[in-house]
Amino acid sequence: MSKNSKILVVEDSKIQAMSLQNLLVEHGYEVTVALGGLEAKAHLEEFCPDIIITDIVMPDINGYELCRLIRNDKRTKNIPIILLTSLASPDDIIEGLKSGADNFITKPFEKSDLLSRISYILLNQKLRESQPSSLGLNLFFAGQEHLITAERSQILDLFFSSYDAAIQKHRQLKATVKELSETQEYLYNARKEAEKAVQEAEQAKEARGLFLANITHDLRSPLCAIIGIADLLAEASLEPELEDYVKTIKNVGESLLSQITNILDFSKIDAGMLELENIDFDLYEQVNIASSIFAKEVSDKKLQLDINIDSQVPQFLVGDESKLRQIFINLLSNAVKYTSKGGVAFNISCVDCTPGKPARLRFEVIDTGVGIPKDKQHTLFQAFVQAHRSAARIYGGTGLGLSIVKQLVTMMGGTIALTSELGLGSTFTFEIEFPVSSGESVKNARVQKENYVMQTSHVSLPPEKENSALTRDTKKILIVEDSKIYQRLEREILESWGFKFEMAENGQEACRIFHERGNEFSLILMDCQMPVMDGYQATAEIRNLEKSQNTATPIPIIALTAGSDHLDMHRCSSAGMNDYIAKPLKKKQFEECLDKWL
Repeated sequence: MSKNSKILVVEDSKIQAMSLQNLLVEHGYEVTVALGGLEAKAHLEEFCPDIIITDIVMPDINGYELCRLIRNDKRTKNIPIILLTSLASPDDIIEGLKSGADNFITKPFEKSDLLSRISYILLNQKLRESQPSSLGLNLFFAGQEHLITAERSQILDLFFSSYDAAIQKHRQLKATVKELSETQEYLYNARKEAEKAVQEAEQAKEARGLFLANITHDLRSPLCAIIGIADLLAEASLEPELEDYVKTIKNVGESLLSQITNILDFSKIDAGMLELENIDFDLYEQVNIASSIFAKEVSDKKLQLDINIDSQVPQFLVGDESKLRQIFINLLSNAVKYTSKGGVAFNISCVDCTPGKPARLRFEVIDTGVGIPKDKQHTLFQAFVQAHRSAARIYGGTGLGLSIVKQLVTMMGGTIALTSELGLGSTFTFEIEFPVSSGESVKNARVQKENYVMQTSHVSLPPEKENSALTRDTKKILIVEDSKIYQRLEREILESWGFKFEMAENGQEACRIFHERGNEFSLILMDCQMPVMDGYQATAEIRNLEKSQNTATPIPIIALTAGSDHLDMHRCSSAGMNDYIAKPLKKKQFEECLDKWL
């Protein structure tokens, strides 16, 4: 039917008109385009097409008006008209019938539907020419009476086209429903995948945490034992040469322990597993602790170490004292390490210390050391970077100290900067804002931290006693430790202080001994990480046993751990331990802890 069939397309949108023209020409129709009703009227004065396809909504003459003009003209009144519209209400059908349209197609339309519609309209047109049948109808629709003067075949065509439109809309609706269903299924699967990914990430984080805890213990424990044995040897009467050897062993061990601690801290920060405390602390005390570590090295190198704290700087603050101290130590360590003459200055001043508001403090560590080349300064806070290629060989270190400093300062909400001149020295400056506290709050926080386990429901503070050293020979301690070296170290120390003791190599053995004769012991020294049963599990089991026996005074359990942060402390607290001593053992701290609890 397409051969020699002429079609007039009336469409005010050039893009849609051209698209429709290309489709029809491709299927063998001769197509003329009119960009509006007036232009279509002009074309119809020159030729009569076989079919007219017209948009309804147009600016000059709309599709209904054009239909009436065509039907009122004797030359064009029998030309089939298809209304092309985005409208699809029953009123459109009635208006189409009244204006004399034969058919309508709703936008967007399927190309195949349009082509088949044109084909059967042309076929029906031949039937109309052979069987004309006029019909006048009065009908009521939507509360109004309508007079329809159209041929029966025209009415049927229009109603069939509305049926086709309904089918087309139904297809589109089904496609939309299917697409929506597929989208919902995709979103459901995506959500499941996301939940699975989160779960796997949590499991990976937990596994990484366990690995870091184990590697911390496995690396620090033997080093702590070496340093502890070196401390014992240092107290003995040794020949000068042997004394020097012992001192070297201790210094090298502490240096290696510091580097391992830096590596582990960096790993925890990098894994997002390092958490900051928020407690009241004494800033001056942290400065003194950090600076005192380098007193001997400063003296040996004949350097000057100046500590300058502005009088406006509050002494008592709220934050993470241990991590702030670590920042001080890392920066002072670098300054002292790379300075061979002159000195190091540690300055603290106020940027903003308005009463009633958090204090913003500026910290400066200034040295007269080797300085840092300009082209190296921007990389200095990156992990594993040292400013001088030969620095690792000359000074040692991992290149992690400044990276850790940068990340800790950032975690505390601060900023850090560097200025340096090669051969003249360097200045590291960082600013952090801290809430201001009071001396009483710091004192309470210190007591709370020292006795943090006492907050558990089954443990109470030890009563104040007179000099406990007088009764040490009556006290028996259960040592729970899997390391032979640490067993020997603890045994040597306790024997020198006059304590009695018994050994258990793991938590399970400790629980058995306590169950059988727990009343023999006055205190338990509990290693945290051991085979068979660790210290946390053993402590929890002992506490449960005491609870079942209604024990009036639970036995003090002191944690001994090679862990390196406050998370270990909280884990000890949760298990029911009374106190916490970090390895390597410091005899003074160890003795004070035992005296407190005995």
